[in-house]
Amino acid sequence: MSLTQIGEFSFIIAGVGVASGTIGSFIYPVAIAVAAITTLTTPLMIRLSSRAAESIDHWLPGPIQTITSLYSSWIERMRNAPRAATGRSAANRVIRVILLDAVLLIAVVIGANLEIERVTDVVGRLTGLSEGRVRLLLALLGGLIIVPLMFGIVTSARALGRILASRAFPMAQPGKIDPADAPRRAMVMVVQMAIVIAVGIPVVAITQPFLPANEGAAVFGVLLLVLFLALWRNAANLQGHARAGAQIIASALAHQMASAEETAEHDTKWLTLANTIVPGLGEPVAIRVDPQSLAAGRSLASLNLRGATGATVLAIRRGDEQIPNPLGREIIHAGDLLAVAGERDALAVARGVLAPTLDRDDGSVSPEIEADIQAVNDVLRMRRV
Repeated sequence: MSLTQIGEFSFIIAGVGVASGTIGSFIYPVAIAVAAITTLTTPLMIRLSSRAAESIDHWLPGPIQTITSLYSSWIERMRNAPRAATGRSAANRVIRVILLDAVLLIAVVIGANLEIERVTDVVGRLTGLSEGRVRLLLALLGGLIIVPLMFGIVTSARALGRILASRAFPMAQPGKIDPADAPRRAMVMVVQMAIVIAVGIPVVAITQPFLPANEGAAVFGVLLLVLFLALWRNAANLQGHARAGAQIIASALAHQMASAEETAEHDTKWLTLANTIVPGLGEPVAIRVDPQSLAAGRSLASLNLRGATGATVLAIRRGDEQIPNPLGREIIHAGDLLAVAGERDALAVARGVLAPTLDRDDGSVSPEIEADIQAVNDVLRMRRV
């Protein structure tokens, strides 16, 4: 929403278009008017962006919310994992195969469109078949070439997803239980879908002028729908995995409080053990809500910690009460011990919001994170007012 404004470069593009006769002269004042209007509306769009993000997050289905809340921690885990040379070479080979299939797909579609008339005429003279039958045969032949290329892109994207997911969640030894199966499968599907979108959009944009109206977009849409249904199934499995993990983490918080009541925020051995049993839920840390925190007395929904910081509350320990996988209506009380997961920077911001009086792990945080903490606290303060 902060990129809705167009700049002076649009004037140059419009001017070149008008000067070359490619577009009508009316486009130039339209570009100026749009630039002026978006200059005025951009501050409003930026102010509304957080509210829009919260609304989208609120209406997302539960399985998709689970993936969006954990995906960033998976990527961080993948980046921090040691990379073997064989793994890098395998990923590079798959990427080259994807690009080759995409280029061949574009070449076949454009070549068939440009040469269809000449090839139809030649084949018709050689075989004596009617023009309609020749076109039908050529269409079938084109499909026999295009479908394997599309299938190759999809399967190669899945192979690349497996390579990347295995860095974050190594495969279990044969014959042993694989506790990371659910998050690994979900990550594979997310990566596969992202790669298909990243490759498919340019392919459709390049080939669309050579195809009947919206044909390429329709095929691409059907493919994305199939992938989304597969993603939904894996997301539902991941949600069950997350619920089980939240139960274990809530129990870990109880052990942690019993063993280290005064230093629960810094002693994470029980949460580390829980993350080993049920991986894929980020690297949860325990944060006690400070009485001075603006989060105290607010519901999780109004706090919107995930939307504001990128961190997710997996479980809450309140005295003798365990609250695994808390709902949005759950009220945060001063003294609550929260198991929070997310990227390192997200956890730093969340700690600054929930426990602003506590010292950080290393005694300080970067200016960027301090600015994020201040911004989130300012938003919470305005909401409370």
